[in-house]
Order: sequence, then C-alpha cells, then structure tokens
Amino acid sequence: MLGRTFDLWRARGALVRLGGVDMRRSRVVAAVAALAGIALGSLGACGGSPTAARVVPDAPSTVEFAPAAYSEERVAPLIAASERMGAEMLASSAPGENAVVSPASVSLALALVAAGASGRGADELTELLGVEPAEAAEVAGSVLAALSEWDGDPGAFDPTTPPEEPFLHIANNALVREAFEVEGPYLDSLARNFGAGVEEVDFADRDGAKRILDDWVNHHTAGLIPESAIDPKPNLVLVLQNAVLFGAQWETLFSVAFSGPGDFTLGDGGTVQVEMMRDLEFQGAYAEESGWKALQLPYTEGFVANFYLPPEGVDPLEGGPAALEAVVGPLTEALDEADPETVRVQLPAVDTTSETDLVSVLQDLGYRAIFDCSAGAFRGINPDAALCIDQAVQQAVLTVDEEGTVAAAVTEIAAAESLPFSDAEFIANRPYLMTVRSLEPGWDLFQAVIRDPRE
Repeated sequence: MLGRTFDLWRARGALVRLGGVDMRRSRVVAAVAALAGIALGSLGACGGSPTAARVVPDAPSTVEFAPAAYSEERVAPLIAASERMGAEMLASSAPGENAVVSPASVSLALALVAAGASGRGADELTELLGVEPAEAAEVAGSVLAALSEWDGDPGAFDPTTPPEEPFLHIANNALVREAFEVEGPYLDSLARNFGAGVEEVDFADRDGAKRILDDWVNHHTAGLIPESAIDPKPNLVLVLQNAVLFGAQWETLFSVAFSGPGDFTLGDGGTVQVEMMRDLEFQGAYAEESGWKALQLPYTEGFVANFYLPPEGVDPLEGGPAALEAVVGPLTEALDEADPETVRVQLPAVDTTSETDLVSVLQDLGYRAIFDCSAGAFRGINPDAALCIDQAVQQAVLTVDEEGTVAAAVTEIAAAESLPFSDAEFIANRPYLMTVRSLEPGWDLFQAVIRDPRE
C-alpha cells in the first residue's frame, strides 16, 4: 500500500518527503530521523533542507526505506512510554502557563538516536522508549509507514486554514559534521527505518549551519516554527531533526455565529474573558470519571481530539504525571467505547506555543549516561568518539478554532563529542594581576590588580 501511495503522489507531481528525503529517489543515502530533532554534543545532522548542505560523499549506506510491518501489539509499549513522557513534559511547564508538547515526536527522535546507543545509554533509552533500541527503530519505521497515507507537500499547506482532508506531514533530517565518520550499521538502520538522508555541515560556521537548520524547520512546518532551536558549535557532530505538521477540520464545524466572549476561571481563581466556541447540540462521545469530564471531537476522518476537564478548583496536572495517567487512561478508554450523544459544548479558541528543554526534563527524571560523554553511550554511531547529547529541544504550536486544528512540532537532538582536557588550568577565582603589553618593544601599556570583579 505504501508503494502505491508514493506512486499516486508521483503521478500528481507532488513533492512528497518522508524523513526529509524526496521519495521520488529510487535509493536513500544513509538516514537519521525521528518525529523529533536531536542535537548531540558531537553529533550534527541535516537533510532535505531548502538551503543545500553537502551530501556526505561515499556514504556507507544505500539501503532503501523499507520499514517493518505495522503491528498494534508491537507498537503498544512504545506508545505507552511516549504518552508517559508527554505527561512528564507537561508537568515540567511553569505553573499557570499553557504548554503544548508532541510525545510522538520526542519518542521518534529518541528512537532515531537509540539506533546508535550502547552500554548504559542503551539501557536508558530502552526505559524511555519502552522497547530495546533496535526494536524501537523498527517500530518507529512501521508507524511512519502507516501514517504516510496522510502525508503531502508542506509547501502547499496553508497554516491559516485547517484542511478539509486531514494532513499529517512527518519529516526527518540528519546533519553530520564534515569529515566525521558514522558507523555503517547505524546509517543503514536510519535509512531503512526512517528514510532520512545524511548531509555534511560545517558547525564551526555558525551562521551557515544555523541557516540550514532554520530553513529545514521553517519548510517542514509551513512556517509555523520559523527557526531551529539548536545552537551550532564546533564540537557538534550530529544533529537530528524531526518535524510533525498536522491540520484537519472538525467533522461538525462550530458556527461562528454562536462564538463570542465567555468567562474562563484561571488557576488562581480569577476570571477573565476569552473567545468561546459554542455548539448547543453537538454529537460526540462523552464520559465521566472521578469528577472529571471527557469529550471526543472527531475530525473529518482518521483523527479525533480528546478534551479532559477536571473538577472545579483542580489543576489538570495536580498530583503529577502518575495521577494524570490514572484518570486520563480510563477516560480515554471510555471515550473510545462510547456511543455519540448530544452534548452542549463550550471550548475556548486557542493559539499557543511552547518550547521544552528536554535535557532538563530527562535529567530531572534521573537519566545521566546519555548526557555523559565519558559513558560510552553512543558507540554504535562512532566507536572511537566520546559522544553524548548536548542539546535536546522541542518547539510546538497549537491553534484551535471553529473550523478545526492546526499544529506543528519540531524536536531536535544535537550530539557532541567531548574535547580533550589539559592538565594545566587557570581559574581566576581570587585576586589577580593583569597587564596589557606590547610585543615590540616589550612594554606594559596597562597594569591592573583585580580584587573584586564587581567593582
């Protein structure tokens, strides 16, 4: 079915990209991708960007995108772990502030980097993904293939208007530092399971590298996220980017005539006026559990939106991720099994953005090896380099209005290699002298004693 889908897109002349790679090509040259982008301290990667980077010469992989067959049973542990991670990301948000995250993007990005994990790094990523790294890559690839029927050209996507036919674009990209060697089996896994190409970038050229990263993000999110969150540095060796772009109309549109200002009670008890969408006789799945209410709104096909309303005076994240999972899990099952009924609906229109520092989230959860360049966590990428995750960031956007929903997320992971340390050190953490001296002749133009840098 996947091949027929690609053939249909080719016949329509659409520029179809999966993992940032033009699928019109007969072969995929090495790949690194995930629903999220990952920047590792000594890793750097990018592919499919409108700003051209140099394709890695003589790449060791010419493996075609050939994901494993999709199986709900096999995917279930990955999804469960992904949704737990999403709850942790939401819980990391500042009290009283909005937050939007893409757990799917994070898990796919982690699956991408996991393909090269080793030692304690592999153990940590197994815990994060719910399955062992090698299996995670195959499972991720099967999900990408299953979702590809909704894909299309992000250049033709209008982010201001939810499309009548659901649109889901998932792109993966990898940038490698010039002359940095990546193991063939790792590249083969990325190509086979994620379909992402690898291109060389000079991360020491900060402006040039940033432009390549930004252009890719901007293109694959239809401008909703204009810039990459990765800070290019000379010790980056691989950057993995993943973009998810979604848009769909409600099966039953809200009437703009019924929309208008309405009260919204904030967490501190104060009340503000917001734009409310209203439907007096909406037909949808509805459920109640432990004082919570839940509603499922279908899009035109293939996707739904679930809403969970806690009791009055209770913050949705009160009690932390475990408490949230305990109530949302049964409510979700109830919604999936419920028959539609007539529900009086009021929902605020939403237009919000978030940025989540995944390094701090994961470190707060106790993960250490993947951030320790001395731990040997990524020998499957390069056995001779001391690699670790240097940056990991997700940006996300969500708009909900009377017509439907538009959302985008980019997860980026940057890997870096540790730099050699010298036995000599100079740490000016006490009073010191300074001179400004000419070399010819040797002459102190200025001399200073610094006893208190604050003065």
